[in-house]
Amino acid sequence: MRAYRTTTQTLSRKETPLTYVEVLRSKRQTVLAEIEILRGEATSVATRISTKESQLHNLDDLLALEAGAEAPVPIGPERSQSSRSQRFIDAAFDVLKTGGTPLHYRILSERLSDGGVYVPGKDPAANLLAHMSRDQRFGRGPGRGVYGLAEWSSVRVATQGRRARARKPTSSSRPRRTPRG
Repeated sequence: MRAYRTTTQTLSRKETPLTYVEVLRSKRQTVLAEIEILRGEATSVATRISTKESQLHNLDDLLALEAGAEAPVPIGPERSQSSRSQRFIDAAFDVLKTGGTPLHYRILSERLSDGGVYVPGKDPAANLLAHMSRDQRFGRGPGRGVYGLAEWSSVRVATQGRRARARKPTSSSRPRRTPRG
């Protein structure tokens, strides 16, 4: 009886070979899974690289302090002496001053990176933006995310110490005021 069931099951399934499309879909799923694994590894490697670059930057700064102005400090081959001796915020100031027009902070970050200037952090553009917003030499330009030099007429400089007040929570027991007309 058992042999009969096995034969019936095999005959009723009618095993057909996979179609070309099914093979492609299966391969696609495999490649997607491999990509996800590689992305996880890439994130880990990028974090480790960022940490090591930060350590290198700190060591170069300490060496520069110890050497004083007498001798140049040897640096890694990927960065020039002029870009390493400047802080990234000073380099951003120089890029804007040279360009003469306000730039979106992400474009400014790309230009700094292209020039070999290291901007630390997971998101270098966001870090640059945070530093520019605290620096009196910079101000907001004529568009969202656009920054320029405070000395330019098209740039608005934030006043120090003035922040928007948080709204007080409205209570349901207190009626809202309506504007008088």
